[in-house]
Amino acid sequence: MKILGIETTTKYLSVALLDGAVLRSHRHEDAGLSHMERLIPTIATVLEEARVPFKKLDGIAVGIGPGSFTGLRIGVATAKGLSLASGIPVVGVPTLDSIAYNYVTREGYAMPVLDARKDRVYAALYRSDGVKLKRMSDYLLVRPGILAKRLTFPTLIFGDGVDRYGTLLEEAAPQVIRALSHDWYPRAEIVCRLGSRKLTAKGRFTGDRLSPMYMYPKECSVRGKIL
Repeated sequence: MKILGIETTTKYLSVALLDGAVLRSHRHEDAGLSHMERLIPTIATVLEEARVPFKKLDGIAVGIGPGSFTGLRIGVATAKGLSLASGIPVVGVPTLDSIAYNYVTREGYAMPVLDARKDRVYAALYRSDGVKLKRMSDYLLVRPGILAKRLTFPTLIFGDGVDRYGTLLEEAAPQVIRALSHDWYPRAEIVCRLGSRKLTAKGRFTGDRLSPMYMYPKECSVRGKIL
């Protein structure tokens, strides 16, 4: 199965082409505020390097947030447009899931923590056996102090929310472990792998069914839990 992966929910622009278990091509670059200008050319480059014509794709997987409001809209709108124009199936992958998979080989509890502004963070709790990852909580939009009260066992935390609130979380919940690496950003190759699992299941994966994961009420579509 040939899957095109798109991830634009953070400052990184990430695009990949996965052919079965083989990563044929990928780009993962700090794009700043230039996602709109660079996404389509980057997709074209990845397809060309992989030597896979667009019409030969079996599916498209895209990061749906939560994350940068503008960035995730660009990624989702592009994936939706490509699917509607071509009939190629498309699936959404929650950004917190793909971020957490950066640490799947580490056994135990892990929690991506993203800065959601307004003194809140996006977060979700996961547990890994070193091979597979299981989500143990809702997707959360939560104040850091409330989040700390939920961390009652050793938990690895990572993400830009840790840069801002890591000290607060460590002081309120001494059992948390702050990741030393800053290479936590969601990667399109992981989006491909997670998306391929959905695409092999039964269902209609058409562009009209794809939507971003917004969590602030004013963003119109609340999916998750606000605390």
